[in-house]
Parts: sequence; C-alpha cells; structure tokens
Amino acid sequence: TRPEMIPYPMHMQIPSMKLGLANVTTVIVLYRRNFRDALRVSLLRIILNAFTFGGLFSLLYSLAGSLFGAGNVNVTGDSILPEADALLGKKTAAVKNKQIVYLDAGHGGKDQGTSYQEVLEKDINLAVAKKVQKLLTDAGYQVEMTRSDDTKVDNYTRAEMANKAGANVFVSIHCNYLEKGEANGIEIYYDSNNAEGGVLAKKTQSWLVNMTGAKDRGTRTEDFIVTRETTIPSILVELGYLRHSTERARLLTDSYQNLRAGGIARGVREY
Repeated sequence: TRPEMIPYPMHMQIPSMKLGLANVTTVIVLYRRNFRDALRVSLLRIILNAFTFGGLFSLLYSLAGSLFGAGNVNVTGDSILPEADALLGKKTAAVKNKQIVYLDAGHGGKDQGTSYQEVLEKDINLAVAKKVQKLLTDAGYQVEMTRSDDTKVDNYTRAEMANKAGANVFVSIHCNYLEKGEANGIEIYYDSNNAEGGVLAKKTQSWLVNMTGAKDRGTRTEDFIVTRETTIPSILVELGYLRHSTERARLLTDSYQNLRAGGIARGVREY
C-alpha cells in the first residue's frame, strides 16, 4: 500500500519470536510519509534481535539508527505525532512567537455533562484534553487549561480565562448525546461572528476525520457561551456520541483517545 493511501495511524504487532536468548516483540507504526521508514526500521530490529543480544545489540541498533534514520521514526507504542523535521520547525516557530493554546475540558465537578450508564462525558473530555496538552507542549506551544482536574468552572469564566491570557486559540472539548437513535461521528462548532474560528474548525475537523476514520458530521455555527465570549479563534469539538455503543466503547480506550487528541493537535498546528 502506498503511504499516501493510509488514512490514519495504525499499529501492527509482529508476534514475539523466541530465538535463543532473544525474545523479540516489534511494533510497526504506520503513518503516511513514514510508512517505508517505519517498516525498514522495524525489520532491521528483527534482524538485529535475531543475531545479537545484550550490549552488542544496543550498540548495533544505535549505529543502525544513525545510518538508516531510525531516530526520525517513533516506534514507542501509542505516540501519535511522529518525530519529524517538520515538527521541529513548527516547534521553533511556536516558541519564537509565544503561541498560546487554551484548552477547555468541558464540564467538570457536579456538572458531569452528558452520560450513558456509568460513562461520564466530563471524564473523557479531561482525558483527551490532557493528551492534547502534552502533544502541543512537546511541539513547543504554551498550553493553558481551564481545568486540569474534576472541578466545575463557569462557562463565562472559561472564556474570560482565555481572553486574559492573550491566547491565540481556544479549543473546548466535549462529547455528544442524542436521547433517541444512535448518531455517531465528529462535529465542530464555532461562533458565526468569528470567521477565524471557522477556519480553525475546518482544519481541525479534517485532521480528526482523517486520523480516526470517524463519520464526518462537518462544522457548523452555534451560540455557545465559550465560543461566543472568547475574542480569539475558538471552537467547540464534539468527539463523538456516548449513546452510540461502538463509538462509546472506542472513546473509553486510550488508543482511540490518542487519535482524537492527535487530530486536535494537528488542526491547531496547521492553523
């Protein structure tokens, strides 16, 4: 498969092989442009593990990384953003321009948001927001949060916090719910008077759909307090529907939350 045909990151596990003293488990991370590099490095690891062990293996693998570019491919499990030269370039720009991203994990405290059985929206919102925070912080952005634990914050206060911080963008993270039926997919809202919010919404929606393969429910305007009262490009992301059994199950997994977080981080970075 050509790298450009891979719609979103996937993980392929090669079964463990016991070869003498070597017990090998290799993970290939497939990510668009990095597919060939990831495959090359992973196969190299298998070969080296098969014929080396201990200090000799470490030495040879380090040397191989230098010669074949293994350092530019992230093969550490659930990481979403590859360690690419483009990322380093954006990191430099972000630090230089002091770009501030304000993340808002919707609801919190007594305000649990929507729920289904024992699944609470506020918990998923916070989990994904923290993942986005790490990805953007690692990319060189200054990231602030309206809440970093299970506390309730007034919606007007959330917008005021972002305005006072002089943030460049504001991203509110939520989950959706329907009383009847099983709608599914991702949608993003912005204020009709905030054109730049619309631009940010479209870029983020595109990345989220491409990375997760979720149904594209598009971007639309709505009169939400957090997007109306902020004076910067602002969006409200609906990660998925808790009533939809499949989507709910995915939203509870660490790996799928990583994909959601990666899509949001990518959208912010492209914007």
